[in-house]
Amino acid sequence: MAASQNLRRVVFAIFALGFSVAATVLSLSDAVPVFVRPLKAMLTMAGHMIERILNINISRDAFPIAFDTAGHAAIWGFGMLIVGYGLRRRVWVPLLSALMIIISLGFELLQGVYTATRTVSVTDGLGNVAGILLATLIVVASGPLVDWWIDRSGPGALQA
Repeated sequence: MAASQNLRRVVFAIFALGFSVAATVLSLSDAVPVFVRPLKAMLTMAGHMIERILNINISRDAFPIAFDTAGHAAIWGFGMLIVGYGLRRRVWVPLLSALMIIISLGFELLQGVYTATRTVSVTDGLGNVAGILLATLIVVASGPLVDWWIDRSGPGALQA
């Protein structure tokens, strides 16, 4: 049991670190260290590769809301899913959600202060908040199902 808990903690830490790096690179792209900048190109290339694999072409005109706002919602929603599922047993999920909102809006403000090419945008901030709130609902609603699935697949399940 301890080994599976440790594995889950390591996976959570890797995902959380990956999200943190991706959020920083995407939000503050022209202010990050030079050695980190290729990550933005890699993330963009990964998005194009996913489009090719799924045989879709996502254009900016395909979204009913601004493409950039939808991207902010997706990125910060994904971050909330990582943090929410990783910490929901230890920290009250609405508190996690509030912290993620504060952090995301902090990134939005930092764009205007530390970057030359990015500006503070209310619509991007609203996209961040919308993505985080939607992900919070998903984490809260699916938490019991996830707990059941994890408990069912634990070491004791093989003996039953």
